[in-house]
Amino acid sequence: MKNLNLRQSRSSSPGFTLMEMILVLLIITSLMGMVIFKMSTNVDDANITSVNGSLSALETTLLRYKMANGGLPTEGQGLEALTAPPSNARLRKPFLKPDGINDPWGRVFQYRNPGKKSGGDFDIFSMGPDGQPDTADDIGNW
Repeated sequence: MKNLNLRQSRSSSPGFTLMEMILVLLIITSLMGMVIFKMSTNVDDANITSVNGSLSALETTLLRYKMANGGLPTEGQGLEALTAPPSNARLRKPFLKPDGINDPWGRVFQYRNPGKKSGGDFDIFSMGPDGQPDTADDIGNW
């Protein structure tokens, strides 16, 4: 009998080629970009919702401050009077933690006494995403 030398041929090695890897990475990067873009718009919506809740809580806290101390903080004292009561306050306990007066963008809520836009005793507002006061994206108690 003849001894046949049969060789198995390998057409390619197992695994991915460089082009296949690059293509997969491009697809993953594109998908991640779309997800991040979509999530960034959701974050702004969530921040706006959060501001509205924080404004209600700040209004309530300012009214508690007014009842305890016989008046609202001055504009110069600002909302910081809720976290560290001024020396002329009757009730010298903090009403809020220091971060309780920050909006979701990390800036201190703005406070005006007397109020200009709310029609009440005071205005409290976030400067919104642009960080500038008295612009269209401000969110306040008015």
